[in-house]
Amino acid sequence: MAKKLKVLFADVIRSARKLWLEMMGGLFLGIALMFVLKMIDTYRKTPGSIHAWDWQTKLTVFGLALFSVLWFAFSLQSFWKARKMR
Repeated sequence: MAKKLKVLFADVIRSARKLWLEMMGGLFLGIALMFVLKMIDTYRKTPGSIHAWDWQTKLTVFGLALFSVLWFAFSLQSFWKARKMR
């Protein structure tokens, strides 16, 4: 009986997992976009050249860049897994 239900709902489970991966990819992409926008905002609001910044500002901009790349990589991985499920 369990095997029949598994066969019956295999496509539903596969579609739900693919939808979950695509939604998480979109969420991760949104988080990455928020980090990029905050990094651009911090860069524009800081006066002077990058060599005149204090260490806290440099660390903030570098940290935002690092986390935006990290979340973008998570997004790509999630979309790639969803695409691979075909």
